[in-house]
Amino acid sequence: MTLKVRNIIGIIVIIIGFISAPLTNGRLPSILFYWLGFMLLLWPNINYPKASYLLKWARIGLVINILGTLLLVLVSSIATNTALSFNSIVSTFLRVASLLLKPASSIVTRFFPYSQFQMPDGSIQFSISFIRGTITSFFDVLIYLFIGIVLGKFIAARQGKAQ
Repeated sequence: MTLKVRNIIGIIVIIIGFISAPLTNGRLPSILFYWLGFMLLLWPNINYPKASYLLKWARIGLVINILGTLLLVLVSSIATNTALSFNSIVSTFLRVASLLLKPASSIVTRFFPYSQFQMPDGSIQFSISFIRGTITSFFDVLIYLFIGIVLGKFIAARQGKAQ
C-alpha cells in the first residue's frame, strides 16, 4: 500500500469516527476509529526522515493512550465485578487514571457537566450527546499525539546535551 493511499484511508477512517457513534447508536466507540485512522496517518515515512522522527514519537503517544485505555477498561471491569468496587483506593485510582487518559473529556466535563434528570424513583440519569463524546474523544487522541511529540523533542534535547 502506498503512502498516499494509506493517508487517504487514515483520513477516511477518522471521518468515519465522527459519524460512527450516531450511526451505531453509541455501540461502536468513535475512539476506535480515531486510533486506527491516526495509526495509518502516522505510518513511518521514508521520504521525509526528519518528519519520521516526530511521527515515531506521535505513534508512541498514541500507543500509550491505547494501552492505558485498555488497561483502564480491564481494571474497571474487574473492579466493578468483584468486591473491589467498594474499595476507595481502587475508586480513586480509576478516577485519576480516567483523568489522565481522557484529558479533554475531563476538562469539558469539569466546566460543562452532563445534564442530569431525576427520575420518579429517585435515581439520577445522565444525558451525554454523541457530538460531545466524539469531539472530546478526538481531542483526547490529539493531546496524546502532542504529548508524544513533546516527549520525543525533550528526549532528543537531553541526548544532545549528553553528547
